[in-house]
Amino acid sequence: MMKKVTSPDLERERDQIKKSSQMTSEECIQEAIANLRRDREMAGIGYVEVMGHVQKNKERYEKLGLTIAKFLEVLQRSNEQLVKIAALKSKKNALDEEISEEDREGIFDDIQESDSEDDE
Repeated sequence: MMKKVTSPDLERERDQIKKSSQMTSEECIQEAIANLRRDREMAGIGYVEVMGHVQKNKERYEKLGLTIAKFLEVLQRSNEQLVKIAALKSKKNALDEEISEEDREGIFDDIQESDSEDDE
């Protein structure tokens, strides 16, 4: 009989998935932004440290060039993700502005009037 393998990391991942499935879209966006900021901070720290090593000895660039490129790639991807999030938020705001509360009430009143005329 096989024993079920669990680990704190696996449990934490399951909890995270469950939590994210119950989040609103705005909460997901805020979490994504927080994750992007944390990733950017960590990549920035790593980039600065590696560049410090390279600046001390230019010959290290050959060994660390790929690492530097990876840090820059992470930063670039996070920029692209932030732009996508900004576009989504902008699109949502535009949709929200298209139909004002007053317009919604007017549409609702028209529907009610139409229903009452149909009943007569």
